[in-house]
Amino acid sequence: MPAHRVTRHFVNVDDRQVHYRRVGQGPAVLLVHETPMTGVMLLPLAHKLAALGMTAIALDTPGYGISDKLPQPRWPDYPMIEDYADSLVETIPALGMEKAHIYGSHTGALIVLEAGLRHPRGLGSVVVDGVPIFGRELAIALVSDVNIPLYPRLQNGTHLLQLWHRYRDHIMYWPWWNLRGDARLPFALPSARWLQDRWLDWILAGDTYARSYHGAFRFECDQALLKTQARTVLSAHDGDFLKWGMESLPKRLLKRVDYARMTHDQHAPWLVKWLGKDPLPAAPPAPEPTPLAGRISRTYASDGARQLLVRRQADGAGRPLVMIPDAPDSGSGLRPLLAELARTRPVHAIDTAGNGGSDPLTKKEPAVADYVASYVRAIRSLGLSEIDLYGHGTGAVIALEIALALPRQVGKLVLDGYPLHAAEARKRLLAHPHVSLEPESDGTHLQRAWTMVRDHELHFPWFDRVPAAQRHLDVSSADELHRRTLEVLKSLDTYDLAPRATWAHPLEARLPLAGAALPTLAVAGSRDVAASLVKDVARLSGGTAAALPDDSAGAAEVIARFLDGTAADAVKAAKRLATKPQPPRHWTLP
Repeated sequence: MPAHRVTRHFVNVDDRQVHYRRVGQGPAVLLVHETPMTGVMLLPLAHKLAALGMTAIALDTPGYGISDKLPQPRWPDYPMIEDYADSLVETIPALGMEKAHIYGSHTGALIVLEAGLRHPRGLGSVVVDGVPIFGRELAIALVSDVNIPLYPRLQNGTHLLQLWHRYRDHIMYWPWWNLRGDARLPFALPSARWLQDRWLDWILAGDTYARSYHGAFRFECDQALLKTQARTVLSAHDGDFLKWGMESLPKRLLKRVDYARMTHDQHAPWLVKWLGKDPLPAAPPAPEPTPLAGRISRTYASDGARQLLVRRQADGAGRPLVMIPDAPDSGSGLRPLLAELARTRPVHAIDTAGNGGSDPLTKKEPAVADYVASYVRAIRSLGLSEIDLYGHGTGAVIALEIALALPRQVGKLVLDGYPLHAAEARKRLLAHPHVSLEPESDGTHLQRAWTMVRDHELHFPWFDRVPAAQRHLDVSSADELHRRTLEVLKSLDTYDLAPRATWAHPLEARLPLAGAALPTLAVAGSRDVAASLVKDVARLSGGTAAALPDDSAGAAEVIARFLDGTAADAVKAAKRLATKPQPPRHWTLP
């Protein structure tokens, strides 16, 4: 089977963004996943459809993956299947298509079935695969049990292990809370990596992961089947534990639609053959989303071989600012600062390759120069010419090198927490063994990741747990530790590559080159492990040092005064703000 490249995209639907993965060429079929997963789970099917001449578009349902939530659901607290069905059909013209086939699995099956009922003229054919059918008693029990809190209440990370085993039970039992022998599902437990990928999708949905469950458990499938006008087929294949759903439907309902049973290997060829009886034109190229007004929206930049996730807000009229996060964190940690700085200029925060939502580099041990080359190509792909640069931590090192590589494009440079630690400390950091986060079936890798993230606040170097290495800080909130741990877990195999490249980089030797190239401001917040190094960074770079307030508004004011004025303006603002009590700067989850 020939390989087809999967590309990732956003499409604007009114004032929200839908994220999707696209593969293949030919007529389009939109794939709708089960709750609480993302389009990733349907990529194996998408590849098979692409090999058979289809364009497969695996959507992230609103509120899942990185698709925006629905703004105004029908139900007071939760969207109903009707809401998701309407949003699915609204996505088709936004993708530049008049019609598309739609396929849904499990919860997605209910969504596409309802879409066929409500909007038959705007669709091609409808494939309802593995439809979930619940009796009233079970549905009531499911609604009452499904909504457990996913965010931490303590700062020790024990919730991660609890949630891991909750997800394992979902794979092994139906319903998942019934741990009796007669409730076991007849399948082998998947690999730890498979569990990790899908567990992470579940956790990233947050406390709203159950939103579409509530609609699914209340959905009257038989009524939708009786009334649908779209060309519809019910399908089920071996290996799907919900295949009994179709078998439980009354025969009179099955007279309304086609239905088919097949083996797993027959699934994709049968699907293409059935859809081919309702021919549609080839799908147009993926449209490029424009920035949404008044809010942070997202897109992907291209460095040629990879896609890098971009968070941006482009309402301001000043010189564009490109922000480079501190790996293994991503632009999610820069959101508050980005929003404040975007009041007066367009701002683009780009995740480093191999972190956040960006594809990894191909080298096993990339150097800073490799990250710089990736960023330079990504900046060009965004159509940005004259820019200012901000980098935090490892991002500050990369930002400096980008500025040196693009001297005619970069106007000013902000180095936040430039890691100019003593050479001996950097050698120890570089020599410390890689901490493996390879998924374990018992979930213990999750606690390892949490402890590593938290210990970065408690010690420097983080693995040196002796009194001389202690950092006397208030530990970040449980929500903030949770957010940063998930960023590490997004990049299991590449989370430490950019920091390692930084420790191996000639940091002192490169700084003086900045002073000859452009105005530079060296800053750090009081919690930053590099806070005591700011004056040395400024001296070596020929720039100016300033202390950043620990709140995002204050930090943005200092940086904006430099970007819009002079370094002296930034210093004055920093001194004035230093007299005010400062709330925490980091972003906490809602």
